[in-house]
Amino acid sequence: MTNTFGNENSTEEIIRNQIAKPLEYFFCGRENTVNWVMVGSSVRCFSSLPEQEKMVHNALKGLYWEYLCDNIPQTKQMNALSGFIFRMISNFKGLGEWIGEQDIMELTDELLKCREPARQFFQKMHILLSQGYAPYISQWNKQHIEDEIERLAVQDDRKRGELFCVMQAYHSIAVNESLSDEERMQMYEQLKEHWQYLVNVYSVMVKRIIGSGFKTFSQLVNNVNILVPYNPCIHLFYNAVLLRQDDIFPTDKDKDKAVKNLTRMEDIMKETPKDTMLDALCKVLFGDEFEEVMTRKSQLSYDELKQQLKEYRDTMQIMERNWAMVVNQLKSAVEASVPISVIEKELLKMEPNIALGIFSQLNMLLTGEEVWISNANEIKQKILEKRNYNIEKANIHVAMVNKLENNGTLNDLDGAVIMPQLTTEAAKGLPFNQRIAE
Repeated sequence: MTNTFGNENSTEEIIRNQIAKPLEYFFCGRENTVNWVMVGSSVRCFSSLPEQEKMVHNALKGLYWEYLCDNIPQTKQMNALSGFIFRMISNFKGLGEWIGEQDIMELTDELLKCREPARQFFQKMHILLSQGYAPYISQWNKQHIEDEIERLAVQDDRKRGELFCVMQAYHSIAVNESLSDEERMQMYEQLKEHWQYLVNVYSVMVKRIIGSGFKTFSQLVNNVNILVPYNPCIHLFYNAVLLRQDDIFPTDKDKDKAVKNLTRMEDIMKETPKDTMLDALCKVLFGDEFEEVMTRKSQLSYDELKQQLKEYRDTMQIMERNWAMVVNQLKSAVEASVPISVIEKELLKMEPNIALGIFSQLNMLLTGEEVWISNANEIKQKILEKRNYNIEKANIHVAMVNKLENNGTLNDLDGAVIMPQLTTEAAKGLPFNQRIAE
């Protein structure tokens, strides 16, 4: 082919002059038009041999980078150039390796100048993944990404936060060793296709609203309710709210505002058949705590959960008051020369961990009581023996349950959280001497 730009003889120079330069001059404004017939003919000519095709792509790398950074203006005049670069870059087999050698943060810094950086990032990642970029995602700087998300707490840059949440999502998929390459590619595609919904779940999980202009999480909850196409997946957002409720609704006023929308969400879950298509993806993105809440056999309603939390806090406050009262009563009993055997008997009636806590406080308060000091180690040893015995019994029980489950004879075991309790008398707060009399 004739070189129309001078007397250069090398193939690389011809390619540079007949393909790259005209496009670069047009992009920079040095030329108003491009001879697309000549450029297209030159590309076809030099793409017939693999080595020459590689030279064409190398010559166009500068424009490829501008395209990936979304620096080609979206104007009628530039649409032809943008379309040409898209077709070329989509057929550049060395694209993944080339970008893999670059710092991905340089690309994100450029995309952050765009109006919608997250959307642009998805589009560019789609191209990169089609050309072998997948192995490089796991090499992204995880700490830098997490630091950027943490900064949301003070900066509230929602566009920046959304972009780095997208990057964190890609990285979480890439480093999950339980996934096959095919499963990873499927999840990358799911992430891109369903981000409109997943961005809401991400907002709750990172405790900062990203990707939207909503001012409160109550507004965000309402918005998720009206995303009708995603109602079958609404349980994912609901689970996220359960995990982060104290952070995203920090005051009773915030909680009260959220109740109506969360109640509507519960109704939607009851009325709409569940679709689990995004469950596996969310487990990968949000880790063990999210998976744990998803695998519960039954979900408490928001009101039930709120009431349960209140009852738990009330119980803890009562226990704390009773704890201090019991310690003081036992201390007074020792100082009043009540037999140590009676004190020991009272401690051994208690749940061992609570008994140890009370014993430790008594030990600090009774440093001058010789009778207590001479018997303290023996009492402590008996409490520890009781605790070890209880642990051994619990382990035997767990082993039996596991054996039954493995044999298929125990199909449904509901978990229960057993709160450590004081003895009945201690919980009632009866005076110590009165309990001895009883």
